[in-house]
Amino acid sequence: MTRVLARRTFRNRAVPEAVEAVHAELGGLWQDAPFVPDMDRLTFATAVI
Repeated sequence: MTRVLARRTFRNRAVPEAVEAVHAELGGLWQDAPFVPDMDRLTFATAVI
């Protein structure tokens, strides 16, 4: 089984302000997972939003 190295959960209404909040959560996630390459971060963030 794969070990979880970093995890975030986010719940909010689908309002424009939620986009910034999600980006902030992703910023924290990347701080916990600095080994993730920039291109993978960008790809993931694009898929989430």
